[in-house]
Amino acid sequence: MELAEKAQVSHGYISELENNLKSPTIDTVCKLAKALECSIEDLVDCD
Repeated sequence: MELAEKAQVSHGYISELENNLKSPTIDTVCKLAKALECSIEDLVDCD
């Protein structure tokens, strides 16, 4: 299963995130973290 499918977002949206064209909402970050089996902190650079 692909990341987009696991996170319940479109393939196009994942591409836009990867290319820094969009900024994800907190809800999307949570979905991505769950899909990737990691913590939100692993995905967000707070420095």
